[in-house]
Amino acid sequence: MKREVKKGVLITISDEPVHKHVPEAMIKKYIGDSTERDLTVSEILAKVSEMWDVYHIHVEHGCYRLHETNWEQLLDMNVVSAEDNWSDEIKRIIPNLVIGSYNAFSYPIENA
Repeated sequence: MKREVKKGVLITISDEPVHKHVPEAMIKKYIGDSTERDLTVSEILAKVSEMWDVYHIHVEHGCYRLHETNWEQLLDMNVVSAEDNWSDEIKRIIPNLVIGSYNAFSYPIENA
């Protein structure tokens, strides 16, 4: 019997660029996982993307404009720009990302 498995949706929101790596000590402190070394953000995103559709909303009110960050390099088309983090725009973006993610893909698997 086949059933569909859908990934979850992970949305981050910020007004700054992403760091290139995450120190091992920070991973241990905030996530609780032990690693033998610092991890690059690309490594973390690759692992997270196995179970989640990852999106980023970049808020254009801080020091960094989207074109000055590396979010698009990391997430390609899964980056959305918004003018204000408390605006009605954010309230529309989040449900659209979730609905779009769930409508776009399903992953059929065999039930053992």
